Amino acid sequence: MKKGDLLLEIDPTPYQYAVDQIDAQLNAAKANVKQSRASLDAAHASAKKAADAVQQAQAALNGADGALANAQANAAKWRAAYDLAKTEEAMAVNLQKVGIGAISLLKVDEAKQKAREQEAALQ
Repeated sequence: MKKGDLLLEIDPTPYQYAVDQIDAQLNAAKANVKQSRASLDAAHASAKKAADAVQQAQAALNGADGALANAQANAAKWRAAYDLAKTEEAMAVNLQKVGIGAISLLKVDEAKQKAREQEAALQ
């Protein structure tokens, strides 16, 4: 043997095998990260759609609440008009009975008709 001669050669196969395994694990981890990011993006998109749907439902509910309040106000208005018409009818009938003033049958009939119209409007 002389100076510079190779004394020993180490077989690289087991080391290369370990490097290849680590590379495979790294590639699998990268693929996992990529898939996890895609899942997260999909979840964010789904959450945004759900939030938008909730917002739309809330707007529809608010609109329905407004329509209900309006309908209740109209019902109260028609109920008051009906009550007034019934009162006017009763007054006309009573005035005719006691003979106060010249309450004609036409006025009584008009009051009754007005009461019937208001009652029909309530239904």
